[in-house]
Amino acid sequence: MLPVNISLQQVKQGMITADDVLSPSGQLIIPKNTALNPRLISRLKLYNVKMVCVIITEDVAQELNAKAEKNKPLNPEKTTQEFKNFNRTYQDMANDLEAFCKAVIERPYESHDPAPIIDQILDLAKTVKNTLHLMNTLQLLREYDDTMYIHSISVALIAHTIASQQGISEEDMRSLIFACAFHDIGKVQIPPEILYKPGRLTDEEFATVKEHAQKGYEILNKARFPQEIQLAALMHHERCDGSGYPSALTMDKIPFFARVIAIADVYDAMTARRSYRKEICSFDVIEEFENSGYQKYDVTLLLEFLTSIAQSHLNNKVRLSNSLIGTIVMINKHKLSKPVVNIDGTFFDLSKQKDISIIELL
Repeated sequence: MLPVNISLQQVKQGMITADDVLSPSGQLIIPKNTALNPRLISRLKLYNVKMVCVIITEDVAQELNAKAEKNKPLNPEKTTQEFKNFNRTYQDMANDLEAFCKAVIERPYESHDPAPIIDQILDLAKTVKNTLHLMNTLQLLREYDDTMYIHSISVALIAHTIASQQGISEEDMRSLIFACAFHDIGKVQIPPEILYKPGRLTDEEFATVKEHAQKGYEILNKARFPQEIQLAALMHHERCDGSGYPSALTMDKIPFFARVIAIADVYDAMTARRSYRKEICSFDVIEEFENSGYQKYDVTLLLEFLTSIAQSHLNNKVRLSNSLIGTIVMINKHKLSKPVVNIDGTFFDLSKQKDISIIELL
């Protein structure tokens, strides 16, 4: 049996109130643990009660979710020519990046010009309208592919958003995109049965995966790429509090590019669908960063990035953990993961409603 807040339209005969139902003026209308009947439901309407906390069974909760899922509109963006073009360009870029990485590894002493790769990514970044457009598009792309090369391009686009908020120069932006494109090149030397294992890694397997940072540095060093590109590959898993790898560096020892890539890399990984879990809602990702990220990542970069993500979801419809659907109407600047949601004229401040959270963006 579950206590949930539901709208008056969802109330059914036989449901039992989980709390006292009060009028807008605070008058007791129906006491706790009362089975609702047509007369009591009419009384709720008379007093203009919008939400009622009732006890429902798991079956009813699943029914509410099923109805909400059935009424969920299909994402029209998948069928637009704009998205089809974006997806095609993305796939072509991933193929080009894969070919380039292989050439660098197989012929490290030859001259390799990354300018075409950088130009492609920057041109694609120009087609992104805003943070919400970028995050939605990247989420749609995951249904098609999620290889290392797709991930690297996604990280580059997210890093472009982060760095743009800092107003870096055009030259530095090109170098950052260069670093993003090759930050994971060391994974080419990780056994594919570990790298693409359909499930959680063992401690031993994870230790092997962690070697990609050092291997990437060695590949880029052998190819004589600029030192800032080499260090970005080596240090993008370092954390400002010293909890990262491979050298447990603190913030003052981690270069800017690596600090930017660290945030973009983790955000893209956390929002991706995995064989052992669904993709994580962006507000859950924001909360995860709020809980531990301000110690691990450059707080100036992180706070501006998370704020832009949260703000981009204003007026977005969401499904809450109590099965209800509402609209985000305000962002709490002190708790970005807990916005204010409007449900049929009733406003829920999720920073104060500890038992309710956003589980899905609609």
